[in-house]
Amino acid sequence: MAFEHRGPPMAHWDVCEGQTEGARPALPGPRADALSGTCERDALGVLQYRAPGPR
Repeated sequence: MAFEHRGPPMAHWDVCEGQTEGARPALPGPRADALSGTCERDALGVLQYRAPGPR
């Protein structure tokens, strides 16, 4: 059974907005405490949230 999303697109959270590189932002939602990523710069220099795990 494949997952199919119906309805409006999911909200985009820019959790790294206003943060510094290496910051650990608080994520919105009831399971936010289960996620622990950091704000890192991508190849273009844009600060983005990166979840823990292999790269």
